[in-house]
Amino acid sequence: MRMLPPGIRGSISLYKITNDLLKRGYYVFISSTPNAPFDMVLSDGKNMKRIEATTGSYTSKGKICYPTKDKNKSDIIAVVINDNIHYFPKL
Repeated sequence: MRMLPPGIRGSISLYKITNDLLKRGYYVFISSTPNAPFDMVLSDGKNMKRIEATTGSYTSKGKICYPTKDKNKSDIIAVVINDNIHYFPKL
């Protein structure tokens, strides 16, 4: 299988996260602007959290590695590695 362009991989990760959050019972709102300070907002009906979605990898020792961004612009970092999604802080 050929390597997908970064933009396509990012979109796939965004929708994997959206699917996971919807399954967990959250309302999910995706940014329609690529230069927004965060990728989505999740709500439980009372509170809202800003989420930055990213694609990561595991190091040889199993540590989660992902691109660092301005953490002050989001409340949660969601990292997709293959079919696993990690939330920092945990949901």
